[in-house]
Amino acid sequence: MRRIQLYFKIVAFAPIINLIFFLILFVRAYLSVGQFPTYGNPDPGNFEILYFLYLLSFFLLAISLIVFPVFIFLIDKKLSYKLKYLLIYISVWFVNLYIFRIESLGLGDWIAD
Repeated sequence: MRRIQLYFKIVAFAPIINLIFFLILFVRAYLSVGQFPTYGNPDPGNFEILYFLYLLSFFLLAISLIVFPVFIFLIDKKLSYKLKYLLIYISVWFVNLYIFRIESLGLGDWIAD
């Protein structure tokens, strides 16, 4: 049961982990170029370790969108149904806001380069 609780905590914090790695990669790119990163300038692949960690955290984020609601409904029986729905709503809203913010700045094109 402790292993499941550990997985639940990792999955619950996946959006925050992904956001932290993205911000670290963004700041590193900003410091290397001296301006806001744009498509192909600088190539995110140039920061190999940071880019690899960001991609891993992005896959963790994608998996967490499926696994987090499953964990809430199947494992944690102590939460009320309203709180479960609220947690699902907040997590999906946070991820959508995060993706919208990246795309509005054109950083999605930069990171996918």
